[in-house]
Formats: sequence, structure tokens, C-alpha cells
Amino acid sequence: MGYVLSRGPGLPDYSSDVGNWTEPLGLVSLVVEGLLLLLSAVNFLRRPRTAGARGCPW
Repeated sequence: MGYVLSRGPGLPDYSSDVGNWTEPLGLVSLVVEGLLLLLSAVNFLRRPRTAGARGCPW
């Protein structure tokens, strides 16, 4: 989200990257963050359920 805001409309007092969508370091960081998000989601969905959590309403 920060990548899109900083390159699109810009952020207050930060205008050095507006329109700079193909900066290599920025693209690499997006890929790494996406992979970490995917890994976190897979790990969260595959975790075993405990017996105590079945009676818990939330």
C-alpha cells in the first residue's frame, strides 16, 4: 500500500518517488513482501486446531 501511495498520488512531504514505478529495489521489496504474506497465510491456514479452541465462540 505504501509503495502505491508513494509512487501514485504521493505522500505529504515526500515527493521524490512519484511516478518511479520501476525502481528495482522497490520491485524486489514488493516480491519479498508478497512471498512473506503468502507464507504467513499458508502457515496460518495449516496450523492444527487444539481441543480447547472448539468450545471457544471466537
